[in-house]
Amino acid sequence: MVFFLIEQNAALDAMDQYGNNALWAACYADNSDCIDALIHAGIDINYQNPASGATALIFAASSGREKVVEQLLAAGADPDLKTHDNFTALDLASTRKILKLLSKLVKSGD
Repeated sequence: MVFFLIEQNAALDAMDQYGNNALWAACYADNSDCIDALIHAGIDINYQNPASGATALIFAASSGREKVVEQLLAAGADPDLKTHDNFTALDLASTRKILKLLSKLVKSGD
């Protein structure tokens, strides 16, 4: 469905009832093909939920989606963005692998 909607020029800035975009949904579904398609179509990889300030990267880090975190970082997601409660993806990292991925970026300044 995502590929069809992209082909039909669907609005990439559409949000669900919770204020999340399609990238968030693809990350929730842990669907790397949909994540890639949305990123290549130009979705805002650093979109922040208006209610929480969370990004797809923050969500993925906090929910243990290691492959999604790697994919988002490789695509240029900003690990320094903060939620409205002042938490970054690193602060909310829920696995050792995610912690290592994100702390390496913070230490190197990338």
